[in-house]
Amino acid sequence: MRVISGGEEINSFVSVGEANLGITSTQDVPSFSNIPGGRGIFSSTNTAFVENVTISNPTRDSLVNGTITRALNFTN
Repeated sequence: MRVISGGEEINSFVSVGEANLGITSTQDVPSFSNIPGGRGIFSSTNTAFVENVTISNPTRDSLVNGTITRALNFTN
């Protein structure tokens, strides 16, 4: 199992970029920074690998399609 996580600042950065997508986009890259008086984002990411994890098919389906976990982007 691979678990990838990131700080809320990264989520905000991605959300700002996604706001300018689609048929009505202006192709302009929006500016985003969480550094007062600076440019860029200060945050962190982490990836963890856990070996020998067995997940049943119903559990996997619940993670991927569940109303609470669907937005967390679990994949099969």
